[in-house]
Amino acid sequence: MKEENLKALEQQFFYSDMKDISREELIRNMNEGKDAFSLQLTKTIGTATATANINCGLSKQKNYFANHYDLTVKHEGKPEYSRNYKFKRADPVITKNEAGEENKQWINSTLTFKEAFNQMEGRAINKDYVYVDEKEPRNNRKYNAWEYIDFTKPDANGICPAVKEYNFDLEKKFEGIPLPVLDNEDTAKQFFDSMKRGNIQIADYTKPDGTTDKMYFEANPKHNMVNQYDKDMKPVLLSLKRQQGTAEGLKQENDQKQSDPVTVGKKKGKKGGDVAEEDTKQNHSRGLRA
Repeated sequence: MKEENLKALEQQFFYSDMKDISREELIRNMNEGKDAFSLQLTKTIGTATATANINCGLSKQKNYFANHYDLTVKHEGKPEYSRNYKFKRADPVITKNEAGEENKQWINSTLTFKEAFNQMEGRAINKDYVYVDEKEPRNNRKYNAWEYIDFTKPDANGICPAVKEYNFDLEKKFEGIPLPVLDNEDTAKQFFDSMKRGNIQIADYTKPDGTTDKMYFEANPKHNMVNQYDKDMKPVLLSLKRQQGTAEGLKQENDQKQSDPVTVGKKKGKKGGDVAEEDTKQNHSRGLRA
C-alpha cells in the first residue's frame, strides 16, 4: 500500500464530509490489492438514516481513487430513496489579482455527504463550477449555480434530473428583513453559507412590536423565493418585507396621530379598513415569496 495514496483518499473523504469512514477498513481493502472495493458510511440526520456506499477503483498508475457513491435515505414509514453522486475532479481556473498577477484556483464541485442528503430532501445546493476548455485549460471559466432535483420529471428508469438555476441571489432576498444575525458580517456569512449548503437555517426575527421570535428559512431558487417557517416549522404566509413595511407604516401613522391633536381619538374610516384588508390579501397571494 502506498502511504501517499492513503493520505490522498483520506483527504478526499474529509472534504466530502466522510471523514468517519473506518481507516482500518480502508487500509485493509487497499492492502488486498483488488481492482475495486466499496466502503460504507451511515449517518443519522434528524429523523432520517442516510447511508453512502462509496465505490473505489484502481487507476492505471495503480493508485486507488474514489469515483462515485450511492446515497440511500430512509425515513421511518416511508420507502427509501437512492441516488448516485460522482466524486468530481478539481479543475483549475486562472484568476488575476488587482496587480494583474495570475493565480491558479482549483474548483471542486463534488457534493458532500450532507449536501447530497439535503438535495435528496428536496432542497437546492449552491456551488462553484468550471466550464472546461479541453484544448486550452487557461480558458477555463468559473461559474456559480444552484442545483436541485426536479422530482416532477423522472425518466424511464425513475431517475429525476438535476436542474441548475443561475440567477438566484440569496443575499438580495433578505435585504431589509429584520434579522439580527445579518447585522454582523461574520454571522451573516455563516447564515448564508449554511443555506447555500442546502440547510434549513434558523434565526431570530424581529417582529413589528420589537420582540423577537425564532424562524426557519430555506432557499428555493426554483421559484425565485425563500421559504419561511415559524418556530414550529409551519409555513409563514405573510412576506417578511411586507410585514416590516407595514410595521414601519403603522409606527409613522401613530407618531403622526400623537403629534396631531385633531386626529387623536378618531376612528379609522372605512377606506382605511379596506386598504388593510386588501393588503392582507396581497400578502397571502404572494405565498412564501421573500
